[in-house]
Amino acid sequence: KKRMIKFIKKIIDNLIKNFRIHNSVFIIHHSKKAFTLVEILLYTAIASVLVLSISTLAFSLIQARDRGQVLIEVEENGTQIMNQMTQIIRNSVSITTPTAGTTGASLTIVVDNGALSPTVYDLSSGVIRIKEGVGATVNLTSNRVTASNLQFINLSNTGTKGSVQIKFTLDYVNTSGKSEFTYSKDFVGTATLK
Repeated sequence: KKRMIKFIKKIIDNLIKNFRIHNSVFIIHHSKKAFTLVEILLYTAIASVLVLSISTLAFSLIQARDRGQVLIEVEENGTQIMNQMTQIIRNSVSITTPTAGTTGASLTIVVDNGALSPTVYDLSSGVIRIKEGVGATVNLTSNRVTASNLQFINLSNTGTKGSVQIKFTLDYVNTSGKSEFTYSKDFVGTATLK
């Protein structure tokens, strides 16, 4: 019994000798260092700042990506419509409406192919449309944009084949209400008959 008590007392003495309390953290002598409460708070604050910075950067990147997609949608729609209109006008035979020196909300042209003549461009319920001959009316704008302010200005002079200036505005359809999805652009182009 005495040996056992001596052995236990020796173990307790060694434990007390090797442990001590410092700044509310137990430190074991002759082993790895521990962190103090101040160090733990400092590391937590640094980690929080890093997480916040990374989150802010990720949010900004997502907004920039969304804004880029909106710009691309409007630009592609506008460029495609303008290119198609100018190409068909250049290859047409004559401009019926608007008459020379006037402005109109629709354009009627005569083209070489009788089945496609007359070709009419107009705006209806925010959509730019084309109707070729007796065919069905076809929407030129996608459902992600709304068109407005469509104008055709007949710049033709007497003795010339004809020239038309085209103007329209495209707005991205913002169903979310977020500012990065709000974008509008005016498109202007001119086409002269060959």
